[in-house]
Amino acid sequence: MGWGWMCGVSTKASKRYMWRLLIVMVGYLLATFGTTTFVRHNHPHGFEVYLLALLPTIPVLCMLGVVGLYLREEKDEFQRMLTVRAMLIAIAGVLAMDVFVDFLRSYKAVGALPPFTEFITFWLLSGLVQMAQQLMIRSGADE
Repeated sequence: MGWGWMCGVSTKASKRYMWRLLIVMVGYLLATFGTTTFVRHNHPHGFEVYLLALLPTIPVLCMLGVVGLYLREEKDEFQRMLTVRAMLIAIAGVLAMDVFVDFLRSYKAVGALPPFTEFITFWLLSGLVQMAQQLMIRSGADE
């Protein structure tokens, strides 16, 4: 799925997933850079700041929607299971990180995490788990 072009997953659903994800990621980057640039130059206040913060949030939610579409369209139950497992492990990793940092903050050991840490960690973990699963499948097939 997520790293299909690298791991040999080439179902029709995974190809559509990759194209959709590419489109949403381009939208995310444009929204992020556009709103950040606007905020730095125009210094908006009040409701306008909330509206601007919402703009790059929409593609983030769309990314999850793209995964949902993939899960609905993928005919191979095994591939769907691998995707769900990767997402659950990524969720667990981000939740563990957040809880750990919350305890550190409560003990006055650290401040807040840098911006976008959870977002980046989630998608990185999801991709790494998917790659690891594909490598495990391939090495198992060689035996």
